[in-house]
Formats: sequence, structure tokens, C-alpha cells
Amino acid sequence: MASEAASRAQVVDELFFEQEHPVISGAYRHGWLRTPLTVARALFSRAGRATPGADAFGPGRSVAVVFFENEHQAVLKVQERLGIDEIVRLDMRTLPLIRRTLGLPRLAREPAGFVRDAIRRRGASAWPRLGVPLLGWLLFRTLQTLMARHAGMRIVTANLQHPLSVAAAHAAKATGQRTVYVEHASTTSAVFADRGCELFVVDLPHTAALLEKLGVAPGRIQRIGGEAPPRAAPIVPPVRSVGLCINDLDSTESIWRMVDTLKQAGLDVTLRVHDSDRRMGGFRKMAAERGIHFDSARESRIQAFFLKVDVVIAGNSNVLGDALRAGKAALYYWDGDPAVFDYYGLATHYGIPCAGDPASLVRLLRPAPAARERGMNRCA
Repeated sequence: MASEAASRAQVVDELFFEQEHPVISGAYRHGWLRTPLTVARALFSRAGRATPGADAFGPGRSVAVVFFENEHQAVLKVQERLGIDEIVRLDMRTLPLIRRTLGLPRLAREPAGFVRDAIRRRGASAWPRLGVPLLGWLLFRTLQTLMARHAGMRIVTANLQHPLSVAAAHAAKATGQRTVYVEHASTTSAVFADRGCELFVVDLPHTAALLEKLGVAPGRIQRIGGEAPPRAAPIVPPVRSVGLCINDLDSTESIWRMVDTLKQAGLDVTLRVHDSDRRMGGFRKMAAERGIHFDSARESRIQAFFLKVDVVIAGNSNVLGDALRAGKAALYYWDGDPAVFDYYGLATHYGIPCAGDPASLVRLLRPAPAARERGMNRCA
């Protein structure tokens, strides 16, 4: 019983990890009405009635559970290599799988126990921010129920900190299934958690080195990239078009300062928004008002996006990793908290040019001849 209580406490704590993290909590919105609205939308939305789920699990099957498009693409890259039988794509906004699996009586009981544990462990301040963690708990119970019916499965997840992915990993652990982590974005020590995965599948060499430093045995790490480390592609003038890739970590004010400066420099600008960014609708509207192009991870593959622009600009985003793999010229831009400068370590490790203000960004894109001879700014 003590072990079961400790495991339950660990799940509850980890479901709150992302929203309590000082760097990656920007995707969360809190409020007294948000919890019931978030949960009700997911459980009773008419959309997604055909969401896959229960039928994917079976004895000896290898099943990946993913949520965002970049997770899906990462798993697709290794599906054949890892022998993944099925990829289950779930959407946090519509999860009828929970209602169908747990049934209404259990669905009425589970939240009470979770809320009790959450308040006990996270304090009264957890009340107005229970929405996504509670949804994660319900998904944990759902997947635990489905996985407990079968033996010998292997469950693949692609995110170490999002509550729903944490729920999937813990459901597999609770039912004794084998687990694999596939890196969808460069892993950082700030979010790393070893939940007993038999294998960590990573792409870039600096991630493999980081995992070893964090205590993961080399035999549990599998690199899928080439042997030679990638190098930052040079920026070849003339630069006429840029793709500004943003996510929850980028402030709205910083984004529009960059857009306005780049436009004033005569550059054609495309704003590409991560599919989890809740500001997407507002950015789409503002892009139209400012006369720039709009794109999102929901609407196009990153490889297709790269073909539309001369240079990619990104902050703390795995887009920089995608650019490295594709041989695409990229710049790292960050004018936020210095404590999270180069959060993924991509710019520093691979020599990607860096800028900390819009004027420096333009100088990197259109350097004077003397500056070009000295070379681009590198991250320290």
C-alpha cells in the first residue's frame, strides 16, 4: 500500500511539473472556470468521436501515444526502425476515449480523489489550475485500464514533461509494460526524467552526451542521426525572405518588434506558430494586419516551410534542430530571460549565429562587407 501511495503521489506531482516550471509554463492559462471548461470540452466534445485508442492496444503490440504534430513526425521517422505497430494520436481538446473507457460512474469518482491529492501536495493555490493536470490524471486512469488488459506491450512516448504524455508513460509503468522515449525536440536537463525507459531514441549527438551525463547508460541510448555532427548552414546573401518561428516561450511584444524591424529592412516575413501556442488566432489576425505571411505547424510540414524562406529565425525552439538536419540557414534570437538563453543548447553547441535585439538580427541577415569578412556572431 505504501508503494502504491508513493507511485500515486509521483504521478500527481509530475502532472503539475510543466505548469509550475518557470520557463515552460507559458502555455497554461488558469482560472476558477477553466478546470471544468477544459475537462468538459475534452470529455464531451462532439469532435473526435472516431479518435483511435482502445483497439490499438493488444498483447505484444508496440504502440506510440502522441499529442502534437512534431511528436507525430518524430515517431513516424522511427516507426519502421522500432517496429511500432500503431501510432495513437490524441488531442487534448477532444478525448472521448476517457469517457468511453472509464464510464460515467467512474468518471464521477476519479476527479474527487485527484483533487484531494493535488490540494494536499500542491497547496490551495492548485485550485484554479487543476484543468490540464486533472485531464492528465483521467487519461492516466484510462490508459492504465486499457493497458492492464494486455501483457508484453511496448509503449512509445515522445514528450518528457507535458501532462498527457506523462500520463501515458506512467500508465505503461503502472501496468508493467516496456517503454521507449523518442525525442521530438532536443531534450534538456531541466525536463529530464528517467521513468525506467528501456530505450531513449535521440537524433542529435549533444543530446546523447547529455543523457549519459545525467546517468543514462550508453546501452539505453540509440542515436538515429548520422555519425558526423551537423554543422550550421551559412547564410548566403542576398537574403530576401525570413521565416520567424515562434512558440509559447516567445513574448508577444518581442515577436512584433522583430516583425516590424524585419519589414522595415525590406525583408519578406512569414510567421510560423507552434501548434500548441494558444495565441495562434491572434497571431493570424495580426499577421494579416501587418501584411506578412502566416503559417503554423498544424498547416504545413517544417520541411515544406523551409523551402519558402531563405533563412529561419527561432528562439528556444527545436526548429533550430530541424534546420541543422535539413542544412537550412538559421539564426537564434533571444531577448528574454538570460537564465534560459539557448535553452536547448543548439545554438552554442552547433555554432548557430545569435542575436539579442532586432537591429543585430538585421545586421546578421544583411551584414556590411567588413562584418561579413569577420564572420557571423556566434553564441558564447
